[in-house]
Amino acid sequence: MKTILIASLAILVSSCTSMSPKECKVADWKVVGYQDALRGSNTQIADYNQSCAKVNIKPNVPLYMQGYNQGAKLFCTYDNGLKEGENGDYVSNTCKRPGLTYNFMQGYQQGYKLYEKQQRINDLQQKIDSLNEKIEAIRDSKVKRSTQDIDLLYREKELINQQIALSKSEFRSDTFLK
Repeated sequence: MKTILIASLAILVSSCTSMSPKECKVADWKVVGYQDALRGSNTQIADYNQSCAKVNIKPNVPLYMQGYNQGAKLFCTYDNGLKEGENGDYVSNTCKRPGLTYNFMQGYQQGYKLYEKQQRINDLQQKIDSLNEKIEAIRDSKVKRSTQDIDLLYREKELINQQIALSKSEFRSDTFLK
């Protein structure tokens, strides 16, 4: 029963940083810290301190930090850094500790390069979409343009398509190398 309560509390705590008075009373601070670190979030002890002060409960900081440090060791890996970087996520302070930074940041930097390349592809695709709208407006006679203007739009579109193809090729080769 206690295991179910701890697991339930961990799920509740992982969804937000404030705690209800009831959660404060039954919190396993080691599990709470562990879950915070596994999410890659900064320590939340100050928020818990504030929430639990309403019911005169002080979080057990040493237990919280013990759990947090254990969770950080599992979170701060190359693979998690890679995922965080690929998502363009903010780097928390969780892995900014001796012994945890190097592998995580190696993965993060590689992932962030992929993120930037994907963003470039998305930006180029938006330019294509904009050119398609301009071409469509000309075809629908909403905008008067010369044949030469239309030809220039198609040439610009072709150049951007080539950039997209090159960017996708680079992205695939970088993805393959990870």
